[in-house]
Amino acid sequence: MEDQMFQILRLSYDCLDDSGQQCFVYCALFDERHKIVKGVLIESFIKEGIIKEMSRQAALDNGHSILDRLENVCLLERIDGGSAVKMHDLLRDMVIQILDEYSLVTG
Repeated sequence: MEDQMFQILRLSYDCLDDSGQQCFVYCALFDERHKIVKGVLIESFIKEGIIKEMSRQAALDNGHSILDRLENVCLLERIDGGSAVKMHDLLRDMVIQILDEYSLVTG
């Protein structure tokens, strides 16, 4: 059962564009019990260079769109009335596996 769930979630991840995948992986830096305030998270995406838009407003809008997409495909859980998100521990495990696979490919 857990393998099937993992495959479904992995498919959701694989269907994301590069910036969506990078933002999802970035979210795994936070403890699974930690609520992540969306505004703070989007600012981090911008500062880390994950979101690269010409204008600040375009970058903020893109950040919100990415988080909405991650919530809609159940890779992040919406909490606090939509002002924050968190990541389930199974998804954090998936990120670790993805990064392990990536390091094997890139050497």
